[in-house]
Amino acid sequence: MRYRTKLWLLWLVPAALALAALIGLGWQVHQVVPDPEQRDLTLLWLMLAAFAIVGGLTVVWAMLDWYCFIPLGALGRGARIITRSNPGYALELPKQHWLGEFPTLLLELGEALHKARREVAAATAIGTAEPMAPTFEARNMWVCRNGK
Repeated sequence: MRYRTKLWLLWLVPAALALAALIGLGWQVHQVVPDPEQRDLTLLWLMLAAFAIVGGLTVVWAMLDWYCFIPLGALGRGARIITRSNPGYALELPKQHWLGEFPTLLLELGEALHKARREVAAATAIGTAEPMAPTFEARNMWVCRNGK
């Protein structure tokens, strides 16, 4: 199950709790208030409160999804591309997100990874191109063993 699906399934918990609390409160109002006109008005206000609470939760969840979780998914895809195949990949993030400096830090990390890979490749190429000269200790050991 994808993380965004889990996020929206998690939305069901506070929405269901709010609706259950308001339904319980409505049941109490229905039994306690004797005047039918007053009771209907109170129940109407409770239904409006339920609509407002669930609507507010939905807006908050949608903002979290749009400004945080969708950019995090794009950042994860970009990180996968940077580490596996293309260190110079430009991240495709929405213009507005709540990730702060995290995308630029990831790009700097990708550049450092690319630089380290180039240095390793250059060192490997140099190491295979030039045979290593014997060190002073190795030469002395050879002289001591062979007596020359």
